Amino acid sequence: TWPPAVQAAIRAGKVALGMDREQVLMTLGRPRIDTTPSLDATQWTYYTFEEETFAVVWGADQHVVRVDASPAVRKQLVAE
Repeated sequence: TWPPAVQAAIRAGKVALGMDREQVLMTLGRPRIDTTPSLDATQWTYYTFEEETFAVVWGADQHVVRVDASPAVRKQLVAE
């Protein structure tokens, strides 16, 4: 029942601004517990296969407001 753009981003394995926590979990899975001990955190930290970190940052409305990542990681993981 999610909007088509969100469904497409999830299928592509990409995070989009405005996604909620459930949608990010569907896309990327749960972040490592050593970097994000609680899913209530305002930032979730993930690692790429090359061990580069990136962060999904949540706004007060519990939706993605930004993804902090290198340009290469952004190109792979962020739906623009």
